[in-house]
Amino acid sequence: MRKFICALACCVFIFSCKKDGLSKLKSEFAGTWELHKSIGYPFINPVYPPGNGSIIFLDDNGSVELRRHDTVERKSRYFLQEKKDCYEEKKKVYLTTTDQSYPHDWYITLDSGMLVLSTPNCYADGGLTYYRRIQ
Repeated sequence: MRKFICALACCVFIFSCKKDGLSKLKSEFAGTWELHKSIGYPFINPVYPPGNGSIIFLDDNGSVELRRHDTVERKSRYFLQEKKDCYEEKKKVYLTTTDQSYPHDWYITLDSGMLVLSTPNCYADGGLTYYRRIQ
């Protein structure tokens, strides 16, 4: 019985640490982000000026909104999980949403103060989208 309780406590500790790590990432990603640049097909990769109004809002409680200036165009929930990319062994943080009308999933990272959403590297027409923090 004692071994069972110790094993159960270890499992709870291990799984809670992983969840806490993703929760900590949610708070790092939380904020209002405006489109900065998009890289991918059709390879015209413009840099968007500040104030362009293409905004993604991530809350650390799991809600996500796509906005055009102050107008909410889509609202749903998002979830983070660790997942391997198509051709890599290293796990990355994967973002999925509950919005069935816009079924896009991305790998999500922070790079030099920018929020980066990227498609899996096995997608033929994949790409990267960079957002600058505005709040």
